[in-house]
Amino acid sequence: MMYCTASVMARTVPAGGLPVDRSQWRRPTSERSQQMAHVDPRDRGDLPEFEDYFSYLDDHAGYVPNAFLTMARLPGLFHGYMSFSKALGELQGVSVEMKVLMSHIASSAYGCRFCEAHTAHTGVMRGVADERIEKVWEFESSDLFDQSERAALRLARDMGQVPNQVTQQHFDDLREWFTDDQIVEMVAAVSLFGFWNRWNDTMATDLEVPIVKVADALLAGRGWSPGKHRVMETAPDPNRYTLPNPGGYTDAQWRQRQAYWDDHRPTITKPDGTVIHPDGTIIAPD
Repeated sequence: MMYCTASVMARTVPAGGLPVDRSQWRRPTSERSQQMAHVDPRDRGDLPEFEDYFSYLDDHAGYVPNAFLTMARLPGLFHGYMSFSKALGELQGVSVEMKVLMSHIASSAYGCRFCEAHTAHTGVMRGVADERIEKVWEFESSDLFDQSERAALRLARDMGQVPNQVTQQHFDDLREWFTDDQIVEMVAAVSLFGFWNRWNDTMATDLEVPIVKVADALLAGRGWSPGKHRVMETAPDPNRYTLPNPGGYTDAQWRQRQAYWDDHRPTITKPDGTVIHPDGTIIAPD
């Protein structure tokens, strides 16, 4: 998809919601960018103060986002982001699934391909049904979404537009289903991605392979492509490779991680001497 200009995004949303193909909003494209990010991320090895957090990301997401490694050039700024993100993550008034879908459609409406892909990947990892991610732009008419979700997604979609299209009617609709505290939580979650939309769209941050695999599978049908974002190969940490589900992941989450490793894993020798071949054969140490 091409990026939305302010003049395009300011169009009035049709009464029935956006057209499914959204051709009046985006021009689909299939090119793969060879452009490099405008600012190189720091090497992870140069950021020991964040290694505990990066290890957590390894275990829960399978990679460290390039955007984080870029922001960590200014350690104080990244510490500030981590604190805000932690505070937001501790709020439980709105379901994680709802906040992920809202952040996804807002990123898509803004035109940030990077965050559109990342939020799709997060949705998969958090157990959101693939079909709800694929068809989120059909929320006004699809049976996959109820009336409360439609009110929330309508807010997120119009928060993502440039200029912002949120009106009093959005809040009137939301208050039929949500408290003001829940609404504040929703706006905070989407606004955090509003920051990342501008950051990654400006920096042309390199996309990670696991993210692109999910985006290609779920979003290409509605016109997604990496656009300005170069796709960077990132290998999994062999010390964390385990063939069976180690626990802590749903079956869908583990399949997503396994699919990436199926395409990219080398022969791995684990610290205890166990050898794992690319075909999945495991040879125990003598």
